[in-house]
Amino acid sequence: MVVMAGEGAGGQCKQMLIKVAEDGPKEWTAIELQGLMEPREGESLGGLPLGELARKGDKGVSLTVGNQRLDGKVVELGEPLAVMEKRQGEGAAAGEYLVVGWVRRKVVFMHRPTVVTQSYTSPMKDIGTQEVS
Repeated sequence: MVVMAGEGAGGQCKQMLIKVAEDGPKEWTAIELQGLMEPREGESLGGLPLGELARKGDKGVSLTVGNQRLDGKVVELGEPLAVMEKRQGEGAAAGEYLVVGWVRRKVVFMHRPTVVTQSYTSPMKDIGTQEVS
């Protein structure tokens, strides 16, 4: 597939060569977050798990990060987004891109996070009744 993209020097169109990955494009879902994720001082978020993502029913989703839970829903995108990788090296043409995946859905979190507390069972609950003499 050849795609015409923008104008180059002198008003001429440039061409980009776009190919599909040999093993076929993968299906991905984007996660849309509002706000900022900041690591502790001197640490990095690279390679660390963000949290635990769980499905709730047909379209519901929850993301637990530490002691906070975000509730959201899965939304279908009007137009899918292509995830492309620029090809470089031997055998790759100038301006060649490889489509490695499609994003057709996104997870949207609409509300502020909810603080999650641990459930605590009182030891008094299991004592039972005692006879008084």
